[in-house]
Amino acid sequence: MVDRLLNYAPITPSGTIGGKRGSTQRIESPQGKSEDFSKILNKKLQEQSSIKFSAHAMERIRKRSIKITQKDIKNIESALKEAEKKGAKEALFVGGKFSLIVSIKNRTVITAIDEESMKNNIFTNIDSAVIL
Repeated sequence: MVDRLLNYAPITPSGTIGGKRGSTQRIESPQGKSEDFSKILNKKLQEQSSIKFSAHAMERIRKRSIKITQKDIKNIESALKEAEKKGAKEALFVGGKFSLIVSIKNRTVITAIDEESMKNNIFTNIDSAVIL
């Protein structure tokens, strides 16, 4: 029994297999396709929300270590509905620790900016600003 257990590579807390950095865990989807766990997780999160995050926005959130909570998502959804009622098309959503550029029509977060990057920055191609 112990010999069989030793043949399996451990999964580390960082999610890598066998302790090798850079490797990602792939899982088999019901359709038989192999996908990265993070991609499947992102799809599920977006299905639960009426807001989508572009690949660019997800990359910015990850690189800038921006923390967006479920409460933030609910606030963003609510603000998006209000901006839509007012006729906004592309809006800057300003939160306490981050800002987002959101396409109201597509209900998509286009990019994310952390608090430090907001300083001395100019935002173009927006028609509205929403304070969260």
